[in-house]
Amino acid sequence: MKKPIFTGANVAIVTPMTETGVNYPEFRRFIDNQIARGIDSITICGTTGEGSTLTDKEHKEAIQFCIDHVNGRVPVIAGTGSNDTRSIETAMPPSRLRSRRACGRSSSSK
Repeated sequence: MKKPIFTGANVAIVTPMTETGVNYPEFRRFIDNQIARGIDSITICGTTGEGSTLTDKEHKEAIQFCIDHVNGRVPVIAGTGSNDTRSIETAMPPSRLRSRRACGRSSSSK
């Protein structure tokens, strides 16, 4: 039997933003507040955390910031989805890319 990533309660937190990008001081406060209140793991950059609206750079930086700041206190579960299909394609293995593109061509030729 596999060991679970965590037991207990997980919270999906928002990614606080400013006009120029992620508000890291506020993000730090959100993370610390959840840990101080006893949460067992944190999910970031999912649908609640604006993952689909972040640029690839913001997405990666926010995940790295959270992992570094949490520093092993609780597990971090990072959302990796995007509305940008170019981002999705770069995350897929080449074999999956060829299959997806082949399906796309066959459906567009109908």
